[in-house]
Amino acid sequence: ILGGKVFGIFLTGAAQMFILIGATSLLFQLQWGDMLGVVLLVLAAVFGATGWGLFITAFASSPNQVGSVGSAVMLIFSIMGGSFIQIDNMPAFVQTLSKITPNAWALDGFTSLAFGGNLASLTTPILALLTMGILLFLVSAFVFGRKNLVQK
Repeated sequence: ILGGKVFGIFLTGAAQMFILIGATSLLFQLQWGDMLGVVLLVLAAVFGATGWGLFITAFASSPNQVGSVGSAVMLIFSIMGGSFIQIDNMPAFVQTLSKITPNAWALDGFTSLAFGGNLASLTTPILALLTMGILLFLVSAFVFGRKNLVQK
């Protein structure tokens, strides 16, 4: 049941990414690289990010808390993952910690594609993002199950 509910969120995130990629390709002639690699990387990145959203929701006590904590985590992950500042310019412990963010792995993959990489060069980022999503989904399902038992 949980997977079905989250699947709609996943599809929305994937649609947003594909619209962004399509728009930048059409409007700015941006070349994203190997199309199969782009599609698989986007799906994996959205899956990892959806896992984090589900994880936050599992531990939150109200919808307002999900919104507040989710926004804060998104901003922190963007900074730590290299979306605002190059990871190379950060302290070593932040560079290591950045690997818990879907941003860092997706950015690694998109950078690889930008420099002519293909699907083979995306193995590590895609596997990391899929692993992240699966682990977070399993932990979240366990937490939701325990919450449901406590409420009964």
